[in-house]
Amino acid sequence: MTSLRDISAAVCSAYGVDHDDLHGPSHARAIAYPRFAAFHLAREVRGYPLPQIAKHFGGRHHTTVMHGVDQAERLLKDDSFSAKYHLAKALIGSKRAMVFHSCRA
Repeated sequence: MTSLRDISAAVCSAYGVDHDDLHGPSHARAIAYPRFAAFHLAREVRGYPLPQIAKHFGGRHHTTVMHGVDQAERLLKDDSFSAKYHLAKALIGSKRAMVFHSCRA
């Protein structure tokens, strides 16, 4: 199974966000949308349980992850979000994901 660290690295690379921001408390759209993508990739694509995802992403509550997964489903209809999401999905496990944007997973 792909690790949550790999998912974080891929999302950081695809969306151009820093690891600390992705896992931090920010509610800014530029950070929250990539976080929603990471939640969705972890849950819907890789099958991680909500509490495990929540713990990995800054100790959030599992209902926060549920909300993020729902938001990602809605956002996938947006071409820009969808393109970056699919890039992140393709980068999961790639060494390139660790190099782009110096993401520290």
